[in-house]
Amino acid sequence: MKEYAISLYFDEQTQNRLLDLMKVAANACGSGYMLEPILIPPHITVCYFKADRPDVALKLIAEKIQTLKTGKIIWASLGAFIPNAFYSAPILNEYLLNMCVEFNALLDGKVELIDYYRPYNWMPHTTLATKLTYEQLNKAFAVVSEKFTPFVGTTTAICFAVCERFEEIKIWQLRDI
Repeated sequence: MKEYAISLYFDEQTQNRLLDLMKVAANACGSGYMLEPILIPPHITVCYFKADRPDVALKLIAEKIQTLKTGKIIWASLGAFIPNAFYSAPILNEYLLNMCVEFNALLDGKVELIDYYRPYNWMPHTTLATKLTYEQLNKAFAVVSEKFTPFVGTTTAICFAVCERFEEIKIWQLRDI
């Protein structure tokens, strides 16, 4: 059984800003997992699950996309999932919560949903560096925190991807607000 993610992608300026933070983190700690050998684009995962085949989920997501629009996100802080992940955290707003609730409800009973990404269990985040040691995490946090200021971005797309050997399966553009 493979693991899959439904994630939000962002406007070009936001993508570039987050990518710059990812590069600063990688240079500081020596872990480029998010950048190489395959770039994992900056994103916020709103649903994560296991399935034998992605066909059912793909069809349901494709139908759901017609009702979804772009949204504003404010990245306000930095954080860590101790011991190995460093991220920028957006403020949980109605838009983000609704995305998480809607996709989890859509797929509930059809795939094996992962608890950490279920509504009210989920911590929205954009991973800047992962698979870190404590030392690497501390280095990344120290350097990135000197460069970080809160910023606003806009979601522009939904990505459906297979995880652990990241591969985008399908990207849908969202309608403007």
